[in-house]
Amino acid sequence: MGNQIRSERLCLLQLDTEEARALLQGSPAPGRPWLAGYPMQGTLIAVEAFVRAIDNGADPGAYGVYQLVRSGDGLVIGDIGFHGRPNVAGSVTVGYGLAPGARGQGYATEALRAVVAWALAQPEVPAVEADTT
Repeated sequence: MGNQIRSERLCLLQLDTEEARALLQGSPAPGRPWLAGYPMQGTLIAVEAFVRAIDNGADPGAYGVYQLVRSGDGLVIGDIGFHGRPNVAGSVTVGYGLAPGARGQGYATEALRAVVAWALAQPEVPAVEADTT
């Protein structure tokens, strides 16, 4: 299993390559059921790009895609991830999305704070940018 980042109500679990491939085929990782509406179109695009990068020899390390697992019920309610390793200036870009039923409850803010704090704690990352489309 990949990196884990914890927050008050979430456990952010990094997808490994096989879990990413399974997601693209419509299969959740064992023990990680999905909230209705997950994965979203943005998830599929991001995970497809992640798998393509791996297939082309990239090693994202901990700068991959993380599923947001709600601590209360163990459901995957969304995802957040990096668009790759830090660029030459050390900046990373983050994108995220939530299933419709999890929106409006502060989960995206909580996940974003956790990921930004984790990234800025890495010695090679002085800046984080967000893609909020």
